[in-house]
Amino acid sequence: MIEAETMSEFLTAIQDTSACVRINIHDIPQSVEGINNTLITQGHNPNRVTSLFFENLRALCPDCCVWIPPETLSGVHITNNLGRQNVTFTNYGPQAHLLNGRCVLDRCSCQEVVLVWRGPEPLRSQVMTHINRIRQDAQDREEIAKIECLNNLSARTVVDFTIDTIWALRKNATDRHVYLGRGFPCFSESPNLFVWVSVIPYSKEVARAVFPGGYAAFLGQILDESGLQAGGVSVAHWISMGDTSTTSLLNLALASRLDLPKDEKFLILPSEVCVEEEKERKIE
Repeated sequence: MIEAETMSEFLTAIQDTSACVRINIHDIPQSVEGINNTLITQGHNPNRVTSLFFENLRALCPDCCVWIPPETLSGVHITNNLGRQNVTFTNYGPQAHLLNGRCVLDRCSCQEVVLVWRGPEPLRSQVMTHINRIRQDAQDREEIAKIECLNNLSARTVVDFTIDTIWALRKNATDRHVYLGRGFPCFSESPNLFVWVSVIPYSKEVARAVFPGGYAAFLGQILDESGLQAGGVSVAHWISMGDTSTTSLLNLALASRLDLPKDEKFLILPSEVCVEEEKERKIE
């Protein structure tokens, strides 16, 4: 990913590849306008411009690491064009925060964002290749519960969260093991899938050392935090190891819901960070 110094460099880069640039929040409307004009200049029709915008653009707060979706960025652009004085908000949400020049979170006072254009995504391909390999094996074995879990894990919103989180954690905390989790569906009190993402800026030989007491102990911690014991939720844990390149190693742990029949339960462990005795662990 190209880290542009200016908006002009960013607009040039997104014509061919992924790029990011740090801007003042007040500059979001003009930046969105520039992105749309760049896509039009490339010969895309209005429908394709809209599709590319919503598929590829994100913004990230460099201080609190919250992601801002393209819908919010587009809303800021539209509202600015209408005239801020002509728009009334029924609640003081993310769009109103940005129009006032500050982060979408109340607790964060940052006045800048990093615009991210994801373009061609080797990381998405890496994630999907990993899921598809495990899913093909499950299909060969007719493991219906595992296939259902992998289908949920490959949903667009879940993969977007995985990629966004890996990117954000790499960029903002590259000197230690950092991790973040979320339940899906996002707006349900009882999610059926909880996804965790870890970024470890070390080789696989060193990565095991970042899990005090072994990986199994860490896995037990995030399983508890995900509500696995309550039943009804499967848990996935993506682990990105190595430097910030697209070739860094990706591992996956996957634990089935506990309310499944015993012969349908499964536990997939990330072999690269497990010691031999941990690889034999089963889910009860």
